[in-house]
Amino acid sequence: IVNPSLNNHHKFMTNAPATIVLLKAFIRQSRRKSYIIDLPRRSIQCWHLYLICVHTLSKYAYISTIY
Repeated sequence: IVNPSLNNHHKFMTNAPATIVLLKAFIRQSRRKSYIIDLPRRSIQCWHLYLICVHTLSKYAYISTIY
């Protein structure tokens, strides 16, 4: 899902720590002791939330989308 709003993009990118805190609410620990990020598809307003997840948690996390 791509949000064409550059204002929202700028807002989240310049406020990454708060965005990460928001994403932590979706992070749960799986049985394999890996971190799963559950992001309800309808709640995603900005595509770069995925980029932040990948950039910050790619080494030990999997991204799972709930459809």
